[in-house]
Amino acid sequence: MMADDSKPWHVLGKRRIYTSEWINLDFWSVRLPDGTAIKDYTVLDYPRPAVAVLPIGADGRVLMIDHYRFITDTRGWELPAGRVDPGESVDAAAGRELLEETGHSAASSTTLGQYIPRTDRAIRCFT
Repeated sequence: MMADDSKPWHVLGKRRIYTSEWINLDFWSVRLPDGTAIKDYTVLDYPRPAVAVLPIGADGRVLMIDHYRFITDTRGWELPAGRVDPGESVDAAAGRELLEETGHSAASSTTLGQYIPRTDRAIRCFT
């Protein structure tokens, strides 16, 4: 395991090529551990945190949403999820998303962990 201060990839520069309230797209120039430089390493940056909820009922079943995605023209089962509003806590956002997307609320919650594509994401489990 590497020491916390070890950075095997070195960022040489950053260039933002697209920005919106939902997502930003950057090109980063980086040097790899073997010395190779990559000029335009693509980085997606999500400017606001998001939350996903894994709702588990008293009977142990998981509540999911049948959701249609127009971009891929597919339907699939998804967990309730969404962005954290400015000034809103992650716990409050999880409860809000669960209620908005399923009509259900939770009696308690447990944090499962975080997924970090580029910025902090917290995932809460409601039982």
